[in-house]
Order: sequence, then C-alpha cells, then structure tokens
Amino acid sequence: MNKKLNILQVLSHRNLERGGAVQAFLLAKGLKERGHQVKCIFNMEDGTVTEKDMGSIKKLKDYSIEFEFFGMNSFREALRMRRILKLNDYDVIHTHRDIALRFILRAASGMKLKSLFTNRGNNYILKNEKKLFFSKKLDRVMAVAEAVKDVLVKKSGMPAEKIEVVYGSFDPEMFTPEIDGKEVRREFNIRDDVPVIGNIAAPQGKKGHPLFFEAAKKVIAARSDVLFMMVGSRLEEKFLPIAKEMGIEKNLLFTGFRNDIARVIAAMDISVCSATKGEGLTGAIRESLAMARPVVSTDVAGNREIVIHKKTGMLVPVKNPDALADAILYLLNHMDEGKQMGLEGRKIVLQKCTNKIRCEKVEKIYHEVLERKSTR
Repeated sequence: MNKKLNILQVLSHRNLERGGAVQAFLLAKGLKERGHQVKCIFNMEDGTVTEKDMGSIKKLKDYSIEFEFFGMNSFREALRMRRILKLNDYDVIHTHRDIALRFILRAASGMKLKSLFTNRGNNYILKNEKKLFFSKKLDRVMAVAEAVKDVLVKKSGMPAEKIEVVYGSFDPEMFTPEIDGKEVRREFNIRDDVPVIGNIAAPQGKKGHPLFFEAAKKVIAARSDVLFMMVGSRLEEKFLPIAKEMGIEKNLLFTGFRNDIARVIAAMDISVCSATKGEGLTGAIRESLAMARPVVSTDVAGNREIVIHKKTGMLVPVKNPDALADAILYLLNHMDEGKQMGLEGRKIVLQKCTNKIRCEKVEKIYHEVLERKSTR
C-alpha cells in the first residue's frame, strides 16, 4: 500500500477554470504531495492553446506536475498518445469526463493497461457513453455522490462493485470562515448592512437561472434591501435582458468569472443552488458550507447528502421558485439560525470532503485494484 505510483490524469478540459477541472487539479496536487508521480493531459479542443488556458494551468508547475495538450478528437493525436502509453509505465490512468475516457480507450485499443479509472460527476442516465463505461478496460468509476452511483446501478445497469463513491473536495486552508468578505464588498460598493444572496454557476440551462430570477423577484418584493450576486462567466450578457424585463436588475450584480471564489463567498450572507438536473454534488454548495455560509439548494442529485434540511441548510423541491424564495426569506429573517446551519454544514464537509480525505480514499482504491489485478 506504500508503493509510489506513476499516475496519468487525463482531463476533457482545456484549462483549470471549470469545477470538474479544478477537482482534477486538487486530486493531482494531493497525490503529488503524497509522493506519487503525476502528469496531467489537457484537451486541445480546436488545435490551439490560448494564453488564458496557459494562465490557469501554469500553477501545476508550482507543484512540479508535468502537463501536456492533446487534441482528443483527432485520430492522429490518439496515435501520439498510444506511443506515450507504450513508452511510459503508468500504474494508473485516471480520466475526467467522457471525452478523456473515449480518447484513452481509442489510444489504448488492443493494449493492456495496468489500471483505468474515470470520474462520473452528474446523475444523467448513460446513453451514448454507455459503451465507454462498460469497457472491460475500465476498472472503476468514481461517482461523486451516492445519488450518482444509484443512477448508474439502477437505471444504467452497471455493477455496483465497479463503482466507488468519492466526494469532490476542497482545500480547507483556502475555504475557511476566517476569510473576510469586506474587500469584495468594497470592490462592488456594497454596504456592510446589505444582505447578499449569491449564486455561483455557469450559464447552463441545468443551473436554473430563470427559476432563480423568479425566486429573486418574490424575495425583492418582500425585502427590497437585498442584493443578488451572480457569479460566473457570460452571465450578464445572457441574463441581464431577462432581469430587466422582470424589473429586478437594480438588485442584481454580475461579477463575471472570478478566480477568488473563497473571497466572493465570504462577501455573501446566503449561497443558493437553483439547479434543476444533471448535478453530481454542487461544488459551490460544498465550498459555501466549508466557509460556514448557510445555503439554499434544490433537492437535485447528491446535494441532499450534505444539505440536510434545517440543519446544514434549506433543501427545496426542484423547479419550484416559490419554495426557493420562501427558503431564502426564511434565512434572511432568521440569520442566527442560518449561521448555526452554516457551522453545522462546515462540520459535515470537513468530515466528508477535504482534499486529504479524498486523496487517501482514491489512493486506497488505486492500490486495491492494482493488487487484485496483480494476483490474477
């Protein structure tokens, strides 16, 4: 179990901005700190690498983690990866998302791999990707929540023993209640006495932004002093016209993309997830609880595994803006109770979701699979 492993992490992402890519980075960093050799492969989607991509990826150098880009939709690039697989004795290949898994399976066609793992970060039923997940080469699927495993087993027919639940992680030194949010409030000229309701999400349909705006309108009607902080890239261009039609734009703040999420969460009083489908376990909720912020979340996928209603936050039905608004108003009107929920939430994520806990579990799974295969 103490053997140091040669690990290849293969990401479907082109940089380290999206949540899944950040999770891959945390895993690579944690495994490197545990003494393993780690290399990361990124997806060069259109054949180019931008300065923005390199800007986010270069932090791998701080941990002496090598990285390389491949065009994962290219047959020629698959042949290049095949040569690398033959030249390097990788104990573990761990893919993140379906594009990366498809790329490795194509590159390794007819080859024997020591071990192959993939992450599953959503609770969709397997469809076009089902062939990938039932590949004999794939040893384990790392599901990010029990809810994700349930869908894979009960609705997609995967053997339960092939799936391990490994929660996504956070860095407890980065996400801590001691961080002061006043700097971000000053940046946007928000007074200390203004309640800030945050929503951190990419502009994807499954994130439920229109439903969130409906809830915001009801909240504003009852509490005109609140500010809704929308965090994510391209949100303003997509949703500001809708907000203006609804007459709530004066109570909305679009921050754009932020790489200082901990400081942004520190500026919030309440963190909200309005997702409607396709989640695994929402990273923004995990990080908000890590900072002892009370949360309101729709009851989607695995969020109920850390958001326990009226203990660590408020859990509401999916696609119900009235219930979402009522839960936000409850926390606004019971701030002391909300603070206690946040503290309880921090306890839960410290027990389940720190990067140390995650890396220890993943490392153990790697070794168990390798040991089992070596005795065949």
